[in-house]
Amino acid sequence: MPPPPTLPPTQQQPSEEEWQEAAEDFPADFRPLSSDPEGRSVDFRPFGSGIFPQAADLEAWLKKQAGEFHANFAKVETKIHRLPPSLQGPNPRYSVPMAVAIGPYNRRISRRWTCIGIFRSSEEMYAAFLSAIGDVDNVRSLYVLTDDAVAGMSDEEFLPMMFFDGCFLLQYMLKCTGNHDRMCPSLVSFFDVNRGVIDNDIMLLENQLPWVVIQTLRKFKEVPVEKFIAKMGHTLQVARKEEDDSFFVLDGSYTPPHLLGLLRLYKTGRNIVVPDNQD
Repeated sequence: MPPPPTLPPTQQQPSEEEWQEAAEDFPADFRPLSSDPEGRSVDFRPFGSGIFPQAADLEAWLKKQAGEFHANFAKVETKIHRLPPSLQGPNPRYSVPMAVAIGPYNRRISRRWTCIGIFRSSEEMYAAFLSAIGDVDNVRSLYVLTDDAVAGMSDEEFLPMMFFDGCFLLQYMLKCTGNHDRMCPSLVSFFDVNRGVIDNDIMLLENQLPWVVIQTLRKFKEVPVEKFIAKMGHTLQVARKEEDDSFFVLDGSYTPPHLLGLLRLYKTGRNIVVPDNQD
């Protein structure tokens, strides 16, 4: 007759000091709210195979998480998303810029031109840009905040990047639309030599700037963005025939999330008005 099974020894419960050490390894949202003016606190106890916050104000915590989720989802059409893994192929050309890094996602990639040094922008213009762009957190939230490239970038890095990358795009649009009479000859040559890779890079999903940055910079310099998009659309012509100098104007009912979104809008033919007389 087999001996009766022996029960495993009772596991010793962690001490308060051990609970505290475990709590310190968790994100700030999960830590005890010792400084909360209402005296609320979060108590860490084992839940299943992990540790789950059990709180006197758990309902408030859940509402907070739900609110953040819904607020984030409300911006889904204006965000600059990462390319889904299911759409990433073996050829990095469709996701990784070949030459020009725009925005934070590809900022850390080596051998990419930042193209900051070729622009001369006054401190007054940068200060005006900062004043006009508004809350930096609103601009930053248009990227995936949990992405390492975004989360690890301070405002002191993020805002100049928005400014200089936006200047680069508008300078390039001026060149491509024939408005470069006062442009530095070396810059014109730079754009001419590298036009193929620049055209590719500035239309990658992960290489975009929020539209608010483009619109803000256009307040300081008149740039025919719509004409540039029409020219880009002509190079991607599939079914309909377009003139090289065609252009369009937005009808005001739709705000694109970024330059690529504006190109998509033009190609689909929605929410745009093409003037009859193109002067």
